[in-house]
Amino acid sequence: MLLCGETGTGKEVVARALHDGGPRRQGPYLAVNMGALSPSLAAAELFGSVSGAYTGANRAKDGYFRSARHATLFLD
Repeated sequence: MLLCGETGTGKEVVARALHDGGPRRQGPYLAVNMGALSPSLAAAELFGSVSGAYTGANRAKDGYFRSARHATLFLD
């Protein structure tokens, strides 16, 4: 679902309400502030990475999309 609106209009509140009332309510609700992600590491954060993929990646890490299986992922 795409929620549009200016900053401060309650998009996250609506997303949380949809999660709480939807079929994935038993799963986690993950909210990600995309503005806080480093542009150079955004893909690794979203899709995951393997050990050695970039400087400082000393172990494999699931990204937000994999972590959101059976859950709700809100990208702000």
